[in-house]
Amino acid sequence: MKKIFRLLFTMVLTMMLFGCENKQDVNMIAIDSFDVDMSGYLDMNSVNHHFKGITPEEFIRVINEDGSGVFYIGYTNCGSCQNSVAMFEEAAEATDTTVYYLNVYPEDGVYDFFASMDELTTILDPILRHDDGEPVIYTPHLIALVNGEFKDSLIGGGFTIEDVENLMNEVK
Repeated sequence: MKKIFRLLFTMVLTMMLFGCENKQDVNMIAIDSFDVDMSGYLDMNSVNHHFKGITPEEFIRVINEDGSGVFYIGYTNCGSCQNSVAMFEEAAEATDTTVYYLNVYPEDGVYDFFASMDELTTILDPILRHDDGEPVIYTPHLIALVNGEFKDSLIGGGFTIEDVENLMNEVK
């Protein structure tokens, strides 16, 4: 009986010291990104923000190599994107998160988003909305990717700052 008590005491003490949470390790691979001007969005500073640009090819590579991160798909002429990006920035500031921005219509012509559309919709199919059975990329779309798996996704607006912070914390 004394041995059982010691064993239980040791287990409880170990749990208290090291915690019960079994959070998986997050694979933070290097992501090839670039500085991006966010001044086209309401209430956003052109350079002092948590967004980094990323190409569709790089986004696909990160998914295929079991990478992790928070990714935003959108564009400046999207009304819902205009209403959401400042909230994304506020949440990124609060959670110390880099948001990788995949611009559907890059103004500087860095890449052609639509050249990768078929591959993107195939890969993103589990988290996309579907019209007539076909996957469609709606914007804004904020994605939490952990070790190549989609952990959370917010599409189209109407979410709260808490929703966004919770999504970003999935990648911590």
